[in-house]
Amino acid sequence: PDSAPRALGVANHRVFSRIELDLAVRYRFLPTHPAVSVPGPEVLTGTTTNLSAGGLLLVAQLPAGTSFADLLLGRLNVGVEIDLPQSDGSPFTVRAICRVAW
Repeated sequence: PDSAPRALGVANHRVFSRIELDLAVRYRFLPTHPAVSVPGPEVLTGTTTNLSAGGLLLVAQLPAGTSFADLLLGRLNVGVEIDLPQSDGSPFTVRAICRVAW
C-alpha cells in the first residue's frame, strides 16, 4: 500500500528535503520555443522561501507581456542566480536553468 503523506488528495512525490531559507534570487525568462518572446532580457529580483536539491519556491513578479501559460507548458524556462551563504560569510553563487512545476 502507498504510505506516502497526502495533502488535498495528492501524493507528496518529493525526494529531497526542503530547507526554509529566505534568499534574494536574480532571474530572467528564457524562451524554449521560437513562437514565444519575452518583454526583454532584463534581470529581475525575487526571493525564495525554501529550496532543496530538487527545486525552489521562487516568489516573483511576471512582467507585463509574460505568459503564465508559457511557463506552465515549458515554452519559457527561468534562469536563476542565488548567492548561498557559506560558513565563512562569503557567498557561493549558484546559477541554474529551471522549469516551472506546479
